[in-house]
Amino acid sequence: MKIPEHYLPVMPYLILKDTATFIHYTRKVFDAKEHLIIRDDNDGIRHGEIKIHDALIMFGNAGGEWKEKTAAMYLHVDDVDRIYETAL
Repeated sequence: MKIPEHYLPVMPYLILKDTATFIHYTRKVFDAKEHLIIRDDNDGIRHGEIKIHDALIMFGNAGGEWKEKTAAMYLHVDDVDRIYETAL
């Protein structure tokens, strides 16, 4: 199997109600960088990818047959207190 260079063998894929808020939040709190954004005809996000350090997180908008799904992720950070305060 050939995995594209910027992907890992296992990556989270989140199905979210509000991808715009997710992008804003992860940029502000974790300094996430947009890697790829594919929009649908209504300017929603059909598929998105952000990077936090070397980790790539894929996501898309819930809708139709794709229902929102909950998930948990573990992320190592240097200053947990600063990250916590920023997140609040």
